[in-house]
Amino acid sequence: MVKPHLGGALEHYAVAKTHSAIAQLMELAPKMARVKRDGTEMEAPIEQVQVGDIVLVRPGEQIPVDGTVVAGHAAVNQSPLTGESLPVEKSVGDEVFAGTFNESGWLEIRATQVGNATKLGQIIRLVEEAQARKGKVQRLADRYAQWFVPILLGIGGLTFVVVRFGLGLEAQQTWLRVVSVLVVACPCAMILATPTAVVAALGRLARSGILVKGGIYLEQLAEVDCFAFDKTGTLTEGKLRVLAVVPFGDCPPEELLALAASAEQSSSHLIARAIVEEAERRHLPLLPLGNSENFPGMGVKATVQKSDGTTAPLLVGSKSFLAEHLPETPAHFSLPADLPPSTLVFVAREGEVLGAIALSDSLRAEAAEVLTELRALGISHLALLTGDNAAVAASIAHQLPLDEVHSELLPQEKVAWVQDCQRQGHKVAMVGDGINDAPVLTAADVGIALGG
Repeated sequence: MVKPHLGGALEHYAVAKTHSAIAQLMELAPKMARVKRDGTEMEAPIEQVQVGDIVLVRPGEQIPVDGTVVAGHAAVNQSPLTGESLPVEKSVGDEVFAGTFNESGWLEIRATQVGNATKLGQIIRLVEEAQARKGKVQRLADRYAQWFVPILLGIGGLTFVVVRFGLGLEAQQTWLRVVSVLVVACPCAMILATPTAVVAALGRLARSGILVKGGIYLEQLAEVDCFAFDKTGTLTEGKLRVLAVVPFGDCPPEELLALAASAEQSSSHLIARAIVEEAERRHLPLLPLGNSENFPGMGVKATVQKSDGTTAPLLVGSKSFLAEHLPETPAHFSLPADLPPSTLVFVAREGEVLGAIALSDSLRAEAAEVLTELRALGISHLALLTGDNAAVAASIAHQLPLDEVHSELLPQEKVAWVQDCQRQGHKVAMVGDGINDAPVLTAADVGIALGG
């Protein structure tokens, strides 16, 4: 029985590498937290944080608990959990979740869930439960493998009795026939060839940058008739870019962008970085600033030097930010009718709103081609499952040959959608990226994760 053991060892070796990658995914949960107790800040292991503790989170840090903001204001990147492409502004009274990132500002959070009880902990548990399920072929093999060797030995014993005592042959001739029966009856070639072929396929895919958890998924991929896609980082680049510069008057677009980038040049906010990068791409010179004040989650108030050497007040931020600082800000701006759903940053100088900058997460260049090729291969159903808002999802769907679009979904809602399709008899492949996709990737018949 050396050959079956060798075949199993070959397949086990191919799978072991990807199991270590899953362990690294689970270690993304925060290990330490900055806790405020009796007026004193202290670093504590996450296991020692209790419900009701006040946890402090600075800019650039990961939020270690689920909780409610009791002080501070920050832009929180929730894409690891929800797939939202833009940071979400958090202030007093808002909920925040473990595993998300504080892009800017600071927060004091009262912990409501810690450890395995957090949303991140629930996602990890969903992954573990999904991985525990075996495929149909694997269950069938497990059911009959335990009987194979005893039956084979029984056949060998019966051959010995018939040949030795029934036919009366000598011992040497009897054992020769027994061994011949065992060799013919034992599918060693199949047992060895199957995992060898699987290992060859897995190795070829690995050289192309594709890791497969096991040969069963290659088998199931051939039966898939439904592909579901996450949006952020899957069909899109997962990075904000300037979509359009929209002047409201005579201000040239280049001047409008240069003013916004000048005000945002010292900020590390995701939107600010996108505006500055676009100005650099267009080789626009940034203007020197005087006083500058940052309002987290809202905008920037500064003074900018004009060509005649004088300075002028400059406001760059959201519509509500401008309305707060400019009482005469119009309720509606004249935006292009064909402007797709996007995040708008407004620019005002000396009390006059000059225009807006639209930012969006851009579609991958190859997305439409990939979906078209899947359709040509016989995939009957293509769906979009995203945690992003409905307007952005509809904009992406308008550009792609999709049959179904679902937005503002939580991880467990994506899993429910896949399971509903499976109950209808579909074989589902899920393509995603990020921790938030882990449960649905493992719930699908085949899960395809983009990225490292």
